[in-house]
Amino acid sequence: MGGTDRLQDFRLRKGITQEEVAEELIRLAAADGVEVKVDGSVISKWERGKKRPRRHYRRLLCRFYQAPEEDLGLRIIGRNKFCCLVRSKVEAHDRSLVDCDIFLHPKVIK
Repeated sequence: MGGTDRLQDFRLRKGITQEEVAEELIRLAAADGVEVKVDGSVISKWERGKKRPRRHYRRLLCRFYQAPEEDLGLRIIGRNKFCCLVRSKVEAHDRSLVDCDIFLHPKVIK
């Protein structure tokens, strides 16, 4: 998914593990009276773009990192039955990060 590597960047800046992120999301949800099931392996899938967090988890991630979905690489810009457009940062050949729009098949997005 590309943009989700921003999640990893935010986590690494905080100097915490994927498991610690999961624990914080569970704590934030519990404060709202909601039970969520998330662990380090789920966070890993989100960071690698293997899965996309559902809306409730995206909101928790935004609260935890104090950043909007766009900054976390989680915002879908456009969507139709043929593709989804996600704004992301990707690594260029010179290892710099550049803004990029990525088109995804709708089955990738939940």
